[in-house]
Amino acid sequence: MRTLSAPDRTRHCSKEALMKTHSGTSWKINSRTGQATRVCQITDLHIPGGDQQASFGHVKAHVMRQLDYVRRERPDLLVISGDLTIPDACRPACEWLCDQLPAKIPTIVLPGNHDSPATLWEVFGPDRCGNQRFYYKRNLGEYDLVVLNTHTDHLPREQMDFLQTAVTERPAVLFMHHPPDLISDGFMARQQPLANHQQAAQAIRQSRVTDVFCGHYHNTAEIDCNGFQLHLTPSPAFQVSLLAHEFEPEAFEPCVRNIVIGPFGVRTSLATV
Repeated sequence: MRTLSAPDRTRHCSKEALMKTHSGTSWKINSRTGQATRVCQITDLHIPGGDQQASFGHVKAHVMRQLDYVRRERPDLLVISGDLTIPDACRPACEWLCDQLPAKIPTIVLPGNHDSPATLWEVFGPDRCGNQRFYYKRNLGEYDLVVLNTHTDHLPREQMDFLQTAVTERPAVLFMHHPPDLISDGFMARQQPLANHQQAAQAIRQSRVTDVFCGHYHNTAEIDCNGFQLHLTPSPAFQVSLLAHEFEPEAFEPCVRNIVIGPFGVRTSLATV
C-alpha cells in the first residue's frame, strides 16, 4: 500500500568485474560495521548564474544556510542529488558551489535533468562524482550506498541490470535525482516524471535497496512503495505543490535531510535551516 505522509520538518533524513567497474570514488567514509553512519542530503539547488541572478537572488543564501548546517553537524557524508544550477549546466554556478563545499566532509555530486554530467565531472572531479557514468556503489558499514544517474529523465537498462546484479548481497540505500514513483497526480508527476518509473521501481524491488532518497519534485514526502521506502527531499530554491495540476508555488524554508544508517536500519528526518 502506498501512503503519502505530511512533511516532517523536525530538527534532530562477470559479477566481480561489474562490481569493480562501479566501485565508485577513492575517498573512504568514516563508517564501520556495528556503528551508525550519518549522511546529509540536499538537492535541486538551482544556483543562479547569468540572467537568473535577479529572479533567484535568494538561492545562494539558502544554500549557504544548508552548508553551514552541514558544517555544524559534521556528517560522515554529504550527498547533493542533482539540479545544481539555473540556467541548466551553468559552469560558473557549479564552480561557486565547489568553492563553498565543506573541505573535510566527503561529498557525492550526482546529475539531475538540468545538469551536464560532463560539466559536473570537470568541476567536481572523480572524488565527488565517482565515475563518468555517475552510477556505482560504496560500502557504508552495515549497508551499501548506491548512486544512479537519471539526468535524461530515464533510468537506462544498464543501470537496472546493475541493481539486479551488483546490489544483491547486502541491504542498500539508493540516491537518484528522480523519484521512481509518481507520488501524486500533480504538476511534476504530469509534466516531468521519470519516464520509465514503473520499470525503475520494479528493478529496485528486485535488488536489496531498502530506502530511496531523491529530489526533483521540489517538495517533501515519505512513500511506502511496496518493497522500498521513498524519501522525497525539497529544494532551497522554490517549492511546488504536489497536488495542484498546474504549477503552483508554495511557501517554504530551506531544509537538509538527515539520514542515519546502522544495525537498526535507516532513520531519516528533515531539519529546517
